[in-house]
Amino acid sequence: MPKTLKIVLAVVIAALVLVSGFLGYILFGTDPSDYKAQLEQAARDQGIELKIQGDIGMSLYPSLAINAEGISLVSEVHQIRPSSVASVALKLDWLPLLKNQVVINALTIEGADLHLDRLEQAAAIASAPVAAIDAQQAAPADSPLALAIGQFEVNNSKITLHNPDGSSKILDAINLSMLGPNAAGQASPVALSLEYPLEDSKVTLSLEGEVAYSQATEKIEIPRLHITADGLLKEQLSARLAGFIDLKADTADIQLLSSGTTGLSLSGNIKASQLTDDLQIEGQLAVDSPNFKQALEAITGTAIVTANPEVLQKMHLQTVFSGNSALVTLQDLQLALDSTTIKGAGRHQFGETNNLSLSLTGDQFNLDHYQAPDEPAQSAQEPAANQPPETAVAGEKALLAPFAGILASLDGGTAAIDLTFDSLIVDDTVLAKPRATILVDGDKLSIAPLHFGLHDGQVETTMALNLADKPTALTFNLAVADLDIAQAQRHWTGNTDLSGRLTLNLQGSTSGETSKDLLDRLAATGNVATQNLHLASVNVEQSYCELAQLIEENPPRETPWPPGTNLDDLAGQFTIAGRTILLKDYITRIGNLKIRGTGTIQLDQEKFDMDVIANLQGDRTSESGCMVKSKRIRNRDIPLHCKDSFADASARSCKPDSDFVKEIVQKELLDKFLKPAEDGEEKPLESLLKGLFGR
Repeated sequence: MPKTLKIVLAVVIAALVLVSGFLGYILFGTDPSDYKAQLEQAARDQGIELKIQGDIGMSLYPSLAINAEGISLVSEVHQIRPSSVASVALKLDWLPLLKNQVVINALTIEGADLHLDRLEQAAAIASAPVAAIDAQQAAPADSPLALAIGQFEVNNSKITLHNPDGSSKILDAINLSMLGPNAAGQASPVALSLEYPLEDSKVTLSLEGEVAYSQATEKIEIPRLHITADGLLKEQLSARLAGFIDLKADTADIQLLSSGTTGLSLSGNIKASQLTDDLQIEGQLAVDSPNFKQALEAITGTAIVTANPEVLQKMHLQTVFSGNSALVTLQDLQLALDSTTIKGAGRHQFGETNNLSLSLTGDQFNLDHYQAPDEPAQSAQEPAANQPPETAVAGEKALLAPFAGILASLDGGTAAIDLTFDSLIVDDTVLAKPRATILVDGDKLSIAPLHFGLHDGQVETTMALNLADKPTALTFNLAVADLDIAQAQRHWTGNTDLSGRLTLNLQGSTSGETSKDLLDRLAATGNVATQNLHLASVNVEQSYCELAQLIEENPPRETPWPPGTNLDDLAGQFTIAGRTILLKDYITRIGNLKIRGTGTIQLDQEKFDMDVIANLQGDRTSESGCMVKSKRIRNRDIPLHCKDSFADASARSCKPDSDFVKEIVQKELLDKFLKPAEDGEEKPLESLLKGLFGR
């Protein structure tokens, strides 16, 4: 006898005993309730402890009916915990009784509250009418008994599935109806509805269709089946299926003819084996949407607004899958979204914590198009009513939102995601051939590493986020090699004041959700080096030579100075606090001028303030520079001060330090106008000049 029949055999035997009791009552005036002991013993013989606490009643008109109330049952053999049934009702045909045939027009179970340790018991109970037919057809050929069920119903019932870890799942508000079930392979209408409670809502599942069972082949054929789900998403989900279940081989093959919601359709098939033991599945799935944005809005019930209103249109997803109740593997995964194509494979393991492994390769993807659009910047003259003028800012992008979405989908689990794209646009910046490994552990996410090309250079960074912190905490290490400074500056500021190649290493942290928050709270330290650096709007050598001209008697320069400064390799250290960069201990050269110093760059105000120390090592600044004969300047640190805005920077932005100029002028004047007395005494003019210059 198949496993699925054991649990319901007692129901069949109970029906026979109830009918026998009725016949006894008709013939001998016996009370049907006197048959409680026989019913309970019949169930006990099948490993079920059955108690009928209520009465067994009957009626003769308009049909022969028998009803039993207040039933409780428990079974260690079948792993049924203490359960109950409010009532069981049988409606019988009169005439077949005269031929020793029991024809049950309707078998109705009301208010069942079953507690099971395995899902198989629930399937067995659902197959009760077919099981009854199977049991009857397995009887000896000369048996005078014939059994058939016209309609089987389960109303207002509940099944609780208990897990070994103490948790449970509840299937509530179960209503099942089967009309004319038989074992001859003829299709019978079937309808089922139930509720599955979630934490703060519930999902209502329903199905309607036809099912045929063949006792000869032990197959359940499903010519058609329509399934709907409400409450899982904002929009109702539906699917139309066809296929078969082979009880003998313990396999199933289901074709997904059509499925989906508004603007979304699914198709594919699933093959399953070892249905009653260790479930194994494999199949194909395809999802199509001619208007993906409409589908998402219908599912979520929320309007979706993107920076580019033309995205989220065509979407096609297909994959081959396999697995079991604990693991699902995806192969040949292909996603086409608008103009982007992504391919890959993955696996998802279920358990106390979910585990996802995914490897994806894509062509080009513009993430900016799918972000929420920037809000309009508020006018500086019209700040928000509850916002002071200095804090009125433009709209900001929630750059960490995609990472938060990944963590939310895993529900506290772990993940390892490998991503490779031909190009990726983030915050209006093109990342060439980005490669990243994303690791997730609960509320923590790390990227180790992320590598991409940027403005002809290479960038490698590692990041760690903790979304449990509010605001979200982010730590990072960043390495940039051979970045084209002119390209980067043109892209980010629209200016080309700087050119050359940049290499830097940076370590830091920040927190927040938006790009503004991340920049305002940025704290980092690092080392920087440049090659072939050119300052287009500032000529440091010119400023130095103009200072030297105060002392030298060289004629004025005939040829104009070039508009910028060419620097040799520069190396230095820097710190970042918010949007302010403090450059310290930098060293470089301009010809024979050795340059060092410190400085501050304020990105939010687009200003710079640099202290430059120049030391001439030789008698000429450069081949095209100026001659310096004075020993008071050569091989001496000469301070210059460079201060201006990015927009107004020019050759006049760097000026000699005023105190140093004063000192040089004083010395020159004293040297030219004052001669020491032969007797060594100070002359009155010398004393007067010293007093004027504060010496």
